[in-house]
Amino acid sequence: MRRFAFRADADRSIGAGHVLRCRALADEIRTKGGRCSFFCKSCPVHLQLALQRAGHEVLAIGQTRPGSSPEIEDADLLLERSREYEAVVVDHYALSATWESRIRSTGIRVLAIDDLMSRTHYCDWFLDQNLRSHDGYQCAVRAGPSPTMMLGPQFALLRSEFRAMRSAAQVRPINSRVVVCLGGFDYLGLTIPIATAIKTELGEAVSVCAISGDKFQAAPSELERCRQLGIDLAERSTDIATALLHADVAIGASGSMNWERCCLGVPSLVFPIAENQLEGIEELAATRAIHRGCLETATESAVRFASMLIDNRSELTRMSVSAFGVCDGRGATRVADTLLGL
Repeated sequence: MRRFAFRADADRSIGAGHVLRCRALADEIRTKGGRCSFFCKSCPVHLQLALQRAGHEVLAIGQTRPGSSPEIEDADLLLERSREYEAVVVDHYALSATWESRIRSTGIRVLAIDDLMSRTHYCDWFLDQNLRSHDGYQCAVRAGPSPTMMLGPQFALLRSEFRAMRSAAQVRPINSRVVVCLGGFDYLGLTIPIATAIKTELGEAVSVCAISGDKFQAAPSELERCRQLGIDLAERSTDIATALLHADVAIGASGSMNWERCCLGVPSLVFPIAENQLEGIEELAATRAIHRGCLETATESAVRFASMLIDNRSELTRMSVSAFGVCDGRGATRVADTLLGL
């Protein structure tokens, strides 16, 4: 059996997107006969269990020692477990050409996933799923060989259910439903306040679903208020695809979920939750698939956006068409086939 390793972490400071997009690729590799192992220094238990339920091995690697070369030692901790991997996929902002060179020195090939253009790489394949001018990548990979470049949303790593639901999404009925999801860790605790504001303002004209990949950052009284208003609450949800399939609009954070919402053609108000997301949001907004939100006025802008369900459905229809054109959900298949030489 062909074996692949993944190096990614997840926590409140970096989010869950690195692990989740790697999982999408690992799932695709597994369907094609491969075996995947995840190496993590930090990863919440519920994400580890999700990886294991999907058939992947999860291995903890220790912290690097003070005074050591962090990237070299991190690579060595992975290699100590096994050197029988056909390739290693690395999706980590703290690891770059130094780490990749160490892995490649053993004969193992490397796929580097990066969306920052802020460091050099030494890899065999390079993946950035963002919309942007990619001229700068000649500099970004200057330390390495000539890798196969996979650039743009056609390589966005989405789980298979998004691809499977895409046709149904293109003929979805009008549900007047709003999905609010600020990512895997409910960043800044905004999910519940936004969902509550929308339902309070628009009332029976809309239904609202609030989703978090982890626990909601909200007091019990706030959650009870949501239930009284009839807001659907989903903590540690793993079925965002079905939620988006039945949504007319989405309120969310930037990151990997941009491509999930686009794949299913959901008009979205998107908030940048990290400075490194600003460029990506501007590029996506230029396609007219999303509107950019402002965290300082999050609840107010979310209510205004959701109000288009009542007074500007033509704009939502136009946004949906644009979103469908951004991403087709087949990225994980394309990347897996490239790694496997299919």
